Amino acid sequence: AGGGGDAPAAKRPKLTNIEEFINHVPLDEHAVNALRTSSPEAQQFVLARGTLYDARNPSAAVLGRLRDHAANRDGPMSSDAQEMLRQQVEAFLAEAQVDERAQEAMRSSTPSIQRAVMERGGLSDARNPSAALLGRLRDAQSGGGGGGDGGMGGYGQGCFGCGGCGGCGGCGG
Repeated sequence: AGGGGDAPAAKRPKLTNIEEFINHVPLDEHAVNALRTSSPEAQQFVLARGTLYDARNPSAAVLGRLRDHAANRDGPMSSDAQEMLRQQVEAFLAEAQVDERAQEAMRSSTPSIQRAVMERGGLSDARNPSAALLGRLRDAQSGGGGGGDGGMGGYGQGCFGCGGCGGCGGCGG
């Protein structure tokens, strides 16, 4: 299977149907079958969340998107609410000055994950804002990021949820 992050963002095709998506992203047989047998609405949900060129495990990401659709975690959002959240995400990304991979990861996350990440505050104190954002996304996706610890998701004050101060530079640990 091919790499995923070799085409510059501006040259990546906008994938408009499931077969294009399957052919442009390395997916295992289980993910391909799940995608092909899902409803047209679920397929469009997967496509609408964006490409998976930079995903570490595109198959797991596809299955996660299908689960998100089935659970309808975020509930229906009006077009005004979607636009407002999109603007909030773009403002957050512009202020954070993160790399393209981190931007794509944030943009392709569910609204509930995006909100959880932004509720933890800005990334201006992070040594590596991109790593910090990716850590927050992982934390939010695994159910962390809240709790009674000042929004630190079980991590210490000043930590950005990178996975436990393992040297990512996000929290200085």
